[in-house]
Amino acid sequence: MNQAPLAGKRVIELGTMLAAPFATHILSQLGAEVIKVEPPAGDPTRSLVRGGPSGTFIAYSHGKKSICIDLSKPDGQAALRALLAGADALVHNLAPRAARKLGVTREACAKINPALVYCHIRGYAAGPQEDDLASNPVAEAATGVMDGNRINGRPSRLGPSYHDQFAGAYAVIGILASM
Repeated sequence: MNQAPLAGKRVIELGTMLAAPFATHILSQLGAEVIKVEPPAGDPTRSLVRGGPSGTFIAYSHGKKSICIDLSKPDGQAALRALLAGADALVHNLAPRAARKLGVTREACAKINPALVYCHIRGYAAGPQEDDLASNPVAEAATGVMDGNRINGRPSRLGPSYHDQFAGAYAVIGILASM
C-alpha cells in the first residue's frame, strides 16, 4: 500500500492570505491532517471576491479541516493550547505583535508541546521593521520587482503572489527538515 509521506502528522494553521495557507496546502497534499483555525469572522481571504469565496481560499483550503476559535477569549486560548498539545507542527503568518498578544510565540508553544515544529512565516528579521506585517505587494515594492515590471511606464504587480508562494514553499522545506 502506498502511504502519503506525512500521513499521521497533524498540522495547525493560523494563516490568512497566502504564505501560511499555501504552505499547509502543500503539507496537506503530502498527507498531513491540517486544521485551519479561523477567527469568528472567518479567514479574510474567503471574501476577496464579492459574493462568494475567493478562488485563492478554495484552492489553498482544499483537503483541510477548519475550526472557528476566538483567540481573544480565554476559552479560545485554551482550545488552541489543546490543539497544539496534540499537533506535530504549527504554521502561522501572524504579525509578530499579534503572535505575542495571542500567545503564539515559539517559547509559548514549546511550553505546550516541546516536540512541536514551530513555523512563523514573517516578513522581516530583527531590525526596525521586525514587528511589521508584510504582504506580497509590499515585498514586490520593497525588493524592486514592481519597478522592474513596468506596464505603460508604471511600476506594476507581477500578478501571482510569487513572494508568498516562495515563502510558503521554503516554510515547507524547513518543516520537512525539522520533522
